Amino acid sequence: MADLDSVRQSPEKAVLDALDATRAGMLHVEGSDLHPQPMTHHLDRVGGQLWFIADRYTDLVGAVGQGAEARFTVTTKAQDIYLSLVGPIEQVENEDRLTELWTPVASAFFDGESPVEAERAILLRLTFREAAIWASPRNPVILGLQFLRAATGGSSDDLGYHTIVNLAA
Repeated sequence: MADLDSVRQSPEKAVLDALDATRAGMLHVEGSDLHPQPMTHHLDRVGGQLWFIADRYTDLVGAVGQGAEARFTVTTKAQDIYLSLVGPIEQVENEDRLTELWTPVASAFFDGESPVEAERAILLRLTFREAAIWASPRNPVILGLQFLRAATGGSSDDLGYHTIVNLAA
């Protein structure tokens, strides 16, 4: 269950922890006509970045071009934290980083090739500037009781928490 007090006290940490605990989200390149696309992300907590392995010949990579603004949305598995991150995204040619991030799942998308063999593979780097976070109690019984309490004159503070976090370095 999302500890709302912890999220209120340290929303930046809650954002990073949620990204760390989640493997995929929806990536949208601002200004493009493309729908958001499901992508696996790799979090660099220190650098404040998300890395994606993409196929250089896709519309998504074409929309990124030499640089664009992007939005990445994530829902935790427990569905108690929802994130929307925004920031610049760019293509990065870095064989060492690609090898570091390569997984069997990535290999499956590139016909079982290794990162060195997968010439179609390119990295996308999203440097997050800001995140919107929504947190709520995960336990439906507790949430239901809190809804009843709020509806009968109690506080709605325990129903959830929302804030915008500036994550720019």
